[in-house]
Amino acid sequence: MVKSFSGARKIVQNFKPVSQVMMKNLNWTQKGDELYVGPYTVVEHKSAGSYVIKDVTGEQLKSAVTSKHLKLIKTSAVGPSYEVEKIPSQRIG
Repeated sequence: MVKSFSGARKIVQNFKPVSQVMMKNLNWTQKGDELYVGPYTVVEHKSAGSYVIKDVTGEQLKSAVTSKHLKLIKTSAVGPSYEVEKIPSQRIG
């Protein structure tokens, strides 16, 4: 019994401010509805364990959200991208 309980525990994730997250869709009613909505940006981590988040327009949500309703968006570790203007036909230097 102890083994099954310890395996069922959910790991609580701490999100840093300015992290990009998706929020669980609590109005999910039909099979075709999205499970997560967003993206949102974490503004603050409150002492009670909840998070203040804002949407893409910069407006904060009225109520704080717990970490069990948030999912971190995986960001790529790739640096900035550049566009090539011209490729010379000969090497320089």
